[in-house]
Amino acid sequence: MIKNRIHQNKIPARIKILESERSPQRDHNPYFTMLFDAIAKTDEPRWFTWRNALLGRYEIFHLHFPETFVASSSCFKVFIKRILLEGLILRLRISRIPLVWTVHHLEPYEKNNSGAEKARLRLEGLAIHKIYLHAGSGHDSSTATTIMIGEYRNWFERFVSTVPRNESMFLCFGLMRPYKNVEALVDIIKAGKNSAWKLVLAGRASPASYADSLRARIAGHQNIDDRFAYLSDADLVRLIQTSAVVVLPYREMYNSSAALTSLSLGTPVLVPANEANQRLQDEFGPEWVITYSAELSEADLAKALLTSTGSSENALPDLSKRSWSEIGQKHNRVFEQVLAGTAPISVDS
Repeated sequence: MIKNRIHQNKIPARIKILESERSPQRDHNPYFTMLFDAIAKTDEPRWFTWRNALLGRYEIFHLHFPETFVASSSCFKVFIKRILLEGLILRLRISRIPLVWTVHHLEPYEKNNSGAEKARLRLEGLAIHKIYLHAGSGHDSSTATTIMIGEYRNWFERFVSTVPRNESMFLCFGLMRPYKNVEALVDIIKAGKNSAWKLVLAGRASPASYADSLRARIAGHQNIDDRFAYLSDADLVRLIQTSAVVVLPYREMYNSSAALTSLSLGTPVLVPANEANQRLQDEFGPEWVITYSAELSEADLAKALLTSTGSSENALPDLSKRSWSEIGQKHNRVFEQVLAGTAPISVDS
């Protein structure tokens, strides 16, 4: 852990924060842009580059996904990234720049990458304070704060339209990765007795070979539509709005931008039952957040459809607790308290 070099009476009016995410690309999660803009109302965030990280001026390093620092399909690039990561860690230690870590998942979803795990542990060891995306029974409140993910309604508002909902259509969207257990959902639709059901799988697959594996599994089934490619915001909004239920069949789930996006656009979600999703259900209601226990089944899909048909096409859940303005202010308070050397117990107090 790094001891702060800044005393309370020297905290800058606008704190310079280096985000660990790079400048948004076409398929970037809009969460990071909305967070960046919210923080920028009170502080001075900047996007990650290795030049900024090693040579730039900043008071706080805001970490999101530590395992991505050494991610690459090229062994040579992994080697170079490891050297750069060591340089970053040295810079943070020598300059006594505090690291604040927003925890997007409690454990790595893909546990067969020792290099990524080592990177995660190295950076986690530098974290002065953690920001969790929802309250949890295992969180240490003396060195952590809860700041929830904001709503996506305003981001997608310009693409929202009044479109009829297909009451028999399920949607699973986002970055398709093996840990998300999409195969189970595909198998249920294939073996299901209801020929009217339709499933759309939408989003880029990683690795690319995973798309080939899913296509082979889907082959010959006309009720499953695969769209394993980048989706524009307009296309994504239309898919979500025309679906009856968004299904997230993940084996493990701590938080989900896909769930918040769906809810922000007025489409219920079917998610695994766990502590995080119970809190989501408590916030939005069982008509919006439908849960299943153990393994996903055909009965779970039928229950979700039955629940979703009771809601109006134009209805929205209460998103008032997901204000980006408030989220930006909470981050500012955390950053100020970290630089002051205090350990915030809660920004809600």
